[in-house]
Amino acid sequence: MFWNLCDIDQSLSERDRVKVLKPLEDGAAFVITQVDGKETTVWHPNCSLAVDAGVNRKFVKEIVDRVMDNEAVSIYGTKCVDMLLT
Repeated sequence: MFWNLCDIDQSLSERDRVKVLKPLEDGAAFVITQVDGKETTVWHPNCSLAVDAGVNRKFVKEIVDRVMDNEAVSIYGTKCVDMLLT
C-alpha cells in the first residue's frame, strides 16, 4: 500500500524505490493528478522528518483510514464512513 499511495513502481528494487521517494518542494503532503478523467492522489511523505511531522502524520492517517475501511468492508460489507452515516 505504501508504494501504491506514493505512485512508485513496485517492480523497482527497494533501493531504487527509496531513491525516487522525494518530498514535494512546497512541503505539501500530496498532489492530485488527473489520468483519463479520474483524480488520483499521489502522496509524498518526507522520510527525513519524524513520523508525527505534519506531512507524515497526514500520510499515516491515510494509511490507517484505508486499512480501517478495508477491514470494515471485509467484516460488515461497508466502509467505516458509511457506517457512521447510517
